[in-house]
Amino acid sequence: MNMNTLIRIITIGALLISLAAQSQAQNVLDNKIYRVTGYKKGDTTIRSTSNYAEVIPPLSIYIPSAFTPNGDGLNDVFGIKGEGIQDYRLLIYNRWGTVIFESTNAKYQWDGKYQGQPVETGTYVVQVFAKGLESKGKVGAVTVVY
Repeated sequence: MNMNTLIRIITIGALLISLAAQSQAQNVLDNKIYRVTGYKKGDTTIRSTSNYAEVIPPLSIYIPSAFTPNGDGLNDVFGIKGEGIQDYRLLIYNRWGTVIFESTNAKYQWDGKYQGQPVETGTYVVQVFAKGLESKGKVGAVTVVY
């Protein structure tokens, strides 16, 4: 499992406290897992370690309003942003209501193509269904600009 770790050391009286935050790669949004380790100041062989605790933020969804799939390396793909998202479904529709892109994987984002061809410059309807501590649906629009 790919884990990113942030460690913070705090001194409280005669104890050194180590706070470790690890993000879990399998979640759409990286929820944090915390574990606290206390050390005796001057003797790190004496320690106490807590259980792991996962912090899941409230569900929030943000739909970016535009992207530029022109191959310049900046904003070339479109995907939703947010917090507390553990599972989601993203649908993008053209002006006739045809689904031109669908994803349930945050790493699989829209590249501005439909059936292998670049879509026209314009605005496309975005529909998102997300689950976290609660469930939410959101509708918005994204503009494709070349």
